[in-house]
Amino acid sequence: MGKVEELINSVDAIVWEWDVQTQRYTFVSQEAERTLGYPLHQWQIESEFWATHLHPEDKERTIAFRNRLLQEKPEQVSIDYRMVTADGLTVWLRERVTVVVEGGKVIKLRGIAMDITEAKEAEERFFKAFHSSLTAMAITTRDDRKFVEVNDQFIALTEYSQDELIGQTPEKLNLWLPTPDREEKLEQLSRQGEIREWEKKIAM
Repeated sequence: MGKVEELINSVDAIVWEWDVQTQRYTFVSQEAERTLGYPLHQWQIESEFWATHLHPEDKERTIAFRNRLLQEKPEQVSIDYRMVTADGLTVWLRERVTVVVEGGKVIKLRGIAMDITEAKEAEERFFKAFHSSLTAMAITTRDDRKFVEVNDQFIALTEYSQDELIGQTPEKLNLWLPTPDREEKLEQLSRQGEIREWEKKIAM
C-alpha cells in the first residue's frame, strides 16, 4: 500500500472511483467496510453491488442521479441517500461526486461519501416534535425570512394553507405585530445565523 492510499484509507469517509466503461469500482477505501460491513472486493467484482444494497426507498432516484451525471456532465454534485449494511441496518450517506471527462465523454466518477446517519436521525426527531407540537411554530430562511416549514397549529392560527405560507414572508402576509425586540433579534440572527425561539404576536 502506497502512502497516498494509506492516507486515503485513514479518512473518515468512503472514497471511491468508478469506471464508466467497465461499470465497476476501480477503488474503494477501507472506510466502506468499516461503515457498511461488506468486504471491499465485493465492490469491485460485482457490477451491481452498489445498486443492490441501496435502500429500496432511495434506489430509483439515486440510480437516476448517477445516470444523469453521465448525460449532463456537471463538474461536481452531491446527494444524500441510504444504503443497507451487511447487518441489515440503514446508513445515511452524503456523497459528493466529481465527474471526469475526456474527449467530451465521461470516463470516470470519483466520490467521497460521509456517514450522516446521526444528523439525519436528529433531524427526523426534530421534525416529528415540530409537527406534533401543540404550539404554533414556523421555520424561515435567514436572509429573506421566507417560510420553509410550518406546523398544523401555525396553519390553524394564521388561517392560511401550507401552500399559501411556504415561500412567503410574514411581512408580505402582514402576520406579525410590531415587537420592541425586533432589531435585537435581527442582529442576533445576523451574528449567529439562526434563532431557535422567537415568540411573535400574530395580527388577527
